[in-house]
Amino acid sequence: MRKKKEIPLEVLQALSQFFEKKENHYKLVDPKKSILKVIDTDIDSNFYFEIENTSDRNGKNTVQVTYKPKDSLSTVTYSRTVNVSELGKFFDAWSRRIVSFPFLGLSKNRLFSFS
Repeated sequence: MRKKKEIPLEVLQALSQFFEKKENHYKLVDPKKSILKVIDTDIDSNFYFEIENTSDRNGKNTVQVTYKPKDSLSTVTYSRTVNVSELGKFFDAWSRRIVSFPFLGLSKNRLFSFS
């Protein structure tokens, strides 16, 4: 696990409001080579939000993020560059998506069947 002083200050500031809430549907895990990684706490899920690296693009601080699910229409992994100033917005959207899944009324072993 990374120590907080190993994470860029702007990243910490952008995400601090989410970790102060003590949400129970996601948790920080060891990011290995990346800066920060958050996973869905559902044991049947492989959803995550990961900050790969930081860079300076035309004078703006950016981060490379990879997350799954991409959006409410696709459960694929998606990667994009985001301005640090918008990082909180992207994380919030990801968090809301993973929270929405349990409210579908499906048991964890039930699969859809198509005729």
